[in-house]
Amino acid sequence: MEKWVTEAIELWKADGVKLNAGSSLKELEGVERRNGFKFPDDFKILYAHVNGFEDFDSRGFMLSLWSTGRIIEENDISMDCIMFADFSLSVCQYGFEKKTGRIFKAYTHFQQGGEYLTDSFREFIDLFNSESELLF
Repeated sequence: MEKWVTEAIELWKADGVKLNAGSSLKELEGVERRNGFKFPDDFKILYAHVNGFEDFDSRGFMLSLWSTGRIIEENDISMDCIMFADFSLSVCQYGFEKKTGRIFKAYTHFQQGGEYLTDSFREFIDLFNSESELLF
C-alpha cells in the first residue's frame, strides 16, 4: 500500500471515522461507465483500500469522502462533473470536472464553473486531511 494511502487511513481511523471496505476494480469501472468519466489512478488506489466513509460519517470539520454507491446516487443529475466528497452534509461539494479531470468545489451540482482546487486526487486528500481553508 502506498504511504499516502496508509497515512490517510490511519488518520481517519484515529479520528474515529467509520470506513467502508475497499472497492473492486469491477465496481469502480461500473461507476466510470455509468458517469462517463475515467477516475485517475490515485483515486482508484485509495478506493481499492477504502470505499469512502460510511454514508454521512465525517471527520473534523464535517468533511466526508463518499462511497461509490453515494457517488452514483449523488451524480445522477450531474452532467459536467462527478462529485465525490462534501462538507457539512453537502453545503459544499468536491468533484472532478469531466472534461479536464481537475478537482473543484461547488455549492451545488448545478453551479457552473466551480472554484478550482487542484489537479490531483492525492493533493485533494492532502487538503482534505489538513482541513485546508481552501475547502471552505
